[in-house]
Amino acid sequence: MARSRDDDREIIYIERDDRDSSSALRPLLIGLALGLGAGLLFAPRSGEETRRLLQKRLRKLRASTGATLGDLSERIHDGVDAFRSGEWPGDGDDGAPDEAEGEDARPVSSAREELERRLAVARTRRRTSAASEEPVA
Repeated sequence: MARSRDDDREIIYIERDDRDSSSALRPLLIGLALGLGAGLLFAPRSGEETRRLLQKRLRKLRASTGATLGDLSERIHDGVDAFRSGEWPGDGDDGAPDEAEGEDARPVSSAREELERRLAVARTRRRTSAASEEPVA
């Protein structure tokens, strides 16, 4: 029995993993660097003006984010407290919503709707209290 030369060769397959994160991010990073460079070259304002504008926008973003996080935190705490106590509006003995919540109170069908309703009530309270305060000079 004669063996051919092809039978002695080993075949090795090398698979390339296309999901390699470094190769996937490379074009993104290059594009980001090129875009940043072009933005600096063609900027309509001076560096100082741009920094002031960015700082102003960042302050506004922080303020709105802080308010949103405060509202969310309040909603979560109210929901957790109501869940622990088992006193969801509409779950009382008579099936009526709590009177303490004001005119926006109505029976709700889910915890999410209840949290959204409570958030709306809290926002209204905060806006009315903020409007009644004197501005600081």
